[in-house]
Amino acid sequence: MKPITLYFAGSESGIEGGLQNSKELGFGIQHRLTSYLYPKEFYQWLRYSEGEPGSVILDSGAFSAWNNNQSINIDEYIAYCKKAIKVGSESGKEIHVVNLDVIPGKVGESAKLSKLDNGENEIIINKAAEEGFANLIHMKEEGITPIHVFHQGENWEYLHRMVEQTDYIGISPANDLSVRSRVFWMLSVFEYMYEKKIEVKTHGFAVWMLPVLKHLPFTSCDAATCVLLAAHGGFYYPIGGFKNPRYAEAPFTYHPGSRKSTEGIGNFTPEIVKMFNADGYSFDSLQDWKTRTEINIRYVKGLETWVNQYRPTFEFRPRIKLF
Repeated sequence: MKPITLYFAGSESGIEGGLQNSKELGFGIQHRLTSYLYPKEFYQWLRYSEGEPGSVILDSGAFSAWNNNQSINIDEYIAYCKKAIKVGSESGKEIHVVNLDVIPGKVGESAKLSKLDNGENEIIINKAAEEGFANLIHMKEEGITPIHVFHQGENWEYLHRMVEQTDYIGISPANDLSVRSRVFWMLSVFEYMYEKKIEVKTHGFAVWMLPVLKHLPFTSCDAATCVLLAAHGGFYYPIGGFKNPRYAEAPFTYHPGSRKSTEGIGNFTPEIVKMFNADGYSFDSLQDWKTRTEINIRYVKGLETWVNQYRPTFEFRPRIKLF
């Protein structure tokens, strides 16, 4: 498989705060996902990363808007995108734009919509897919060929229709379903495209699960995990520390307030303390959210490097085991 590009999402203050030492430590961020719902985010990132190579995915914010019962005007979004593409390109960045997709149903209803019924669910899902496809055509008419999004629960018909219009599609699992359900649905999408010989670039939304990064042929994916976990007092840390990391294993994961606060090698052992110190951290420094974000970014950048060394040795085939 080809290498995968990881895009960092999340609040600008969180990303920038965690990058305070990143360039000196050798794990700076080149690829960023920003949201139209926070219009200053894109320009703040251009200023922060001035002179650096990289790319930006400009997301419509459709999921966040749906999650908060908000609406987005597509013509205002298109005008914003046109300006962002111009300014971003002048700054030396590759800019990708996500279509203003339409998410079916209401928050918390994904499990219900995934079940067979008398046809009502299919009507809801198809209506959202048609509206999203109409937005795709409208954006193309305005000179922008966006990343269009295939949602969990949509009919394969819409996958075929979107790949006729764009060579870069999003694959978006339903975040209110279990991780296992989301991962196996993503696998089913790639199995279907493999069997139908559909060849397009693919972006995974919020899919930084290790089995996915290793085994599914995404072109790119994003997640706000680094910022969100740090904001709640947590962090990821590789087994073996940053000097001898074992990224093939689940990381040491700290969630404050959780009785089961780690995965991988148990609680804060003397071994972990020693590794922390060798990597330049102390447990006192973990009280600072910027340090926690830095650790998370450093972990993900190391994971990205390891995954891209592993992926060329693996060829995707249907019916692979992910767990």
